[in-house]
Amino acid sequence: MSWMQTIPTIIVGLLVLFLPGALLARTMGARGLTLWSASAPLTVSVASVGAILLQMLNIRWSVVSMVLITLIFTAATAGLRVLWLRRASGSWPRPEVGRLPGVLRSAAYLLAIGIPAAIISVRFTRIFGGPEHISQTYDNVFHLNALRVIADSGRASSLTLASLDASSNRLSFYPAAWHDVVALVVDAGGTSIPLAVNVTNMIIAAVVWPLTAMFLVATLTGRRPVPMMVTGALAAGFSSFPYLMVDFGVLYPTLLAIALLPFCLGAVVELLGIGRDRHASTILYVGLLGVASIGLTLAHPSTTMTLIAFAVAPLLVWFAKRSLHVRGQEHRIRKALIAFAAVLAYGAVAWLLWTKVRPSEAASFWPPVTTLPRAIGEALTSAPQSRDVPWLIFALTIVGIVILCVQRRLWILGCFLISLGFYAVVAGYPAGPTRSFWTGVWYNDAYRLAALLPITALVISAIGGSWLIESFLQAAQRRLAPARRPALRAISFAVSALLVLAVAALAQGRSISTEQAKAAQSYSSTDASPLLSSDEEALLRRIDQHVPAGSVVVGNPWTGASLVYAYSGRDAMLPAISSSPSPSERVIVSRLKAVAKDPEVCEMIARENSFYVLDFGPKEVHQGKHYPALTSLAGTPGLRLLDSQGAAGLYEVVACR
Repeated sequence: MSWMQTIPTIIVGLLVLFLPGALLARTMGARGLTLWSASAPLTVSVASVGAILLQMLNIRWSVVSMVLITLIFTAATAGLRVLWLRRASGSWPRPEVGRLPGVLRSAAYLLAIGIPAAIISVRFTRIFGGPEHISQTYDNVFHLNALRVIADSGRASSLTLASLDASSNRLSFYPAAWHDVVALVVDAGGTSIPLAVNVTNMIIAAVVWPLTAMFLVATLTGRRPVPMMVTGALAAGFSSFPYLMVDFGVLYPTLLAIALLPFCLGAVVELLGIGRDRHASTILYVGLLGVASIGLTLAHPSTTMTLIAFAVAPLLVWFAKRSLHVRGQEHRIRKALIAFAAVLAYGAVAWLLWTKVRPSEAASFWPPVTTLPRAIGEALTSAPQSRDVPWLIFALTIVGIVILCVQRRLWILGCFLISLGFYAVVAGYPAGPTRSFWTGVWYNDAYRLAALLPITALVISAIGGSWLIESFLQAAQRRLAPARRPALRAISFAVSALLVLAVAALAQGRSISTEQAKAAQSYSSTDASPLLSSDEEALLRRIDQHVPAGSVVVGNPWTGASLVYAYSGRDAMLPAISSSPSPSERVIVSRLKAVAKDPEVCEMIARENSFYVLDFGPKEVHQGKHYPALTSLAGTPGLRLLDSQGAAGLYEVVACR
């Protein structure tokens, strides 16, 4: 399959990610940039909450049920809006977007989203290699099999997905928002799971991320064309996001969550009244933030904790503004006291969540990776984990810091310092209780916190870049002869567009190329692929020719054998690398080679209906040695070879028939 053949799937993915949320956001009163930047966050919320509710009602998760739940949520929103309008006896205020955009303004916005969409899409296609290549990483076994669970059973609830058992209602929480959305792309497009994964991730990185970043920048600059174009140009210039998220882990849910985060942070700023949209409706942003934060949490709770931490900076700025010059004015004193109480309440709730909503100590085992001074330097230069410094972005970041200090836009600098501090602690502070307190929310994982750095660095560098371009344009305009004034707008747009394109090109430095090449290794499908070789993948694609439906296939998940479920729909005994075998399964996976002379093994095989075994050899994704009884099965008494490709083999346990 070529990438040109994926265009229908890309269109389906865009509709799935944006249409439901756009309908809901428009019903709430959003328009313009607010509408489009809110669309994907609201879609994720509708999908993730809808999947939970529909499973409780025993209704399959599908495009049809998503349409149904979207209409229900939209109708409920419309009803609430009508009630509000009747109570207020007026109109529901909408975000201030200025005059209707002209041709040049529309062209600027198209360029702002088109530049990162093109650059990131091209780089993602080069990372993936083929449209249906999979990430050869540890976590991907779970992700692909979880999508097959949803496709087969229609059960997509975050409350039960972790078990990968479609028949179980036992609470096993896993944030499934990403899986819920990808499953809709599979259902709507009729595509394979690997193709839907790659296309959805590309849309999240190339479209959702730049749009939400533009909204966050607009809280500082307004909706002026130049800052929007510069934001788009720089959104594709950070190696740690979005590219790192399709390389390490693989952290697909975190990719989605971080892409949604800028919108939620921007909504916090507008809700507090310290953004540029001073005529915005408080109730509108309460609704947008409330709904979007649910999707953010069900994409990945750690990113909601990031929002809670980042929100401290704008909240303190808001408190300071309400507390200035209160002496002698009773109503201002009252406002300051209320604001102080609000800050205390926020602090109490944040502290409770910070200490309770976090993974276990056992799961937060990642060690520091460098020294503390070096980690600070890496964060400041947007070059985490010893990556090459993106010099243009670093220079624009310094300019942006100066501009923001002069303009006293301190909340974004506060967020930047918080992000820098978290990365410095996780990457350079010695392991121990102090480090775990501050960064255990993110598993003490430097990769995850490295991916958060571009959220604020992009905003600051975009401020710096747009100030330089606008200053240049203003200086040039003053030198133009009066006779040229009628063409001034067109000339300014053309010059600014060229400068933005230059910024986009210069931002694509060695750090991005290096990360692209590294990530591409994780998707390479060869005989030496770490998780699933090309021979093993070919064998999995024809398993259903030999294994009847309802059978359970035995295999070492560390070798990729458990992907038999994602590729063929035949159940895997251990559906994820982290799966723990039951007592009966433990007998099978530890004593299979003795099946011809051990009656208990046959008894367990019959009980589990696991008469088929995949042998993918001893090579494992993390070079370990697990389940030795499931490798080197050639010539084992009681097993018959049904099919093979290269060193990969499918066996039937004939000793138990």
